[in-house]
Amino acid sequence: MDVNNYEADEVWKPQFIQRDISLVSMHQYRISFTIQSSVDRLIMVRLQANDYSTMLIEKTISLSSNMPYTFEEDITVLNTTNYLFGFMLGRINNQVLESVHTITISNPSIKEVYKKDSETPDSPIKNRSLAWSDEFNGTSIDNTKWSYEIGIGSWGWGNNEQQYYTNSQDNSYVSDGTLKIVARKETMHSSNYTSARMITKNKYSFKYGYVEARIALPSSMGIWPAFWMLGTNIDQVGWPACGEIDFMEAVNNNNTVYSTIHYKNATGHEEYGRSFNVTDRTSFHTYGFEWTETKLLGYVDNIKIFETNNDGCKANSFNNEFYILLNVAVGGQWPGYNIADNFPQVMTVDYVRVYQ
Repeated sequence: MDVNNYEADEVWKPQFIQRDISLVSMHQYRISFTIQSSVDRLIMVRLQANDYSTMLIEKTISLSSNMPYTFEEDITVLNTTNYLFGFMLGRINNQVLESVHTITISNPSIKEVYKKDSETPDSPIKNRSLAWSDEFNGTSIDNTKWSYEIGIGSWGWGNNEQQYYTNSQDNSYVSDGTLKIVARKETMHSSNYTSARMITKNKYSFKYGYVEARIALPSSMGIWPAFWMLGTNIDQVGWPACGEIDFMEAVNNNNTVYSTIHYKNATGHEEYGRSFNVTDRTSFHTYGFEWTETKLLGYVDNIKIFETNNDGCKANSFNNEFYILLNVAVGGQWPGYNIADNFPQVMTVDYVRVYQ
């Protein structure tokens, strides 16, 4: 296909899209193609639900003039619906293309490679033993395992979040075999909300393994629950060089959940991850992450939802010890500042486990 010049308001045009691709929940598919451009440029490839509710692949690819690029990636579908697969060929990251050029796409394919109901893949727990856990079966938070970060941090913990984090039992406590982290609408110092941010820093950290938690999430405009990790060297090298692994993040009141890694590249911050939909995020789901010297893999309800190599720039950030965080933020750069007036909002954690 020939790609013409395009106007400033035609950011995403032209596009090459196939709609109404029927994919089945809990089945795994391999997406592959080869693409070539007659000029240096960026393109974006997407695989998402027709109604835009679920994004399975969203990746920007840098093409060198007349050099074929082969793409192959396995994904697991969490919802049976119709999907669209396509290439965004307009202005990507404000690039400027000054001439008509040609893009050639060869052998695009979406092929089923694994069917959950007929075969069980290797579990990330296989050949690993439980190294650390908190089952939250007591009557109080175990202070040999967890401590708190207090206050508003630097610029709202780097995100202009609107809450003040406390160590109060009003914001975090154990009952009925679960941990509750509670965001409340109440004034504390300069903040209009309170919540809790619990960490294992200086109490437990590890390198490589499989981490999993079973969590029921709050769902409301302006709410931002998270289960994640940071490198223990953050105080020495800063963020993002220390690395960040977000096992689970969710914002506002939809059922989209995000699993993402953040790291430092030659020019600054880079990230890789996936968004996906769960059935009712306020119900319990398991969120897991497998981390080895060579791979980084995210799981939801024991289904692998993304995989990437632990190499290149990533290897500089993900070959050190990490510690675990649990928190519920209110407002900020990502969820925005349209905060619903329906508090308290509670994240309930059944367990956190580390296998090595």
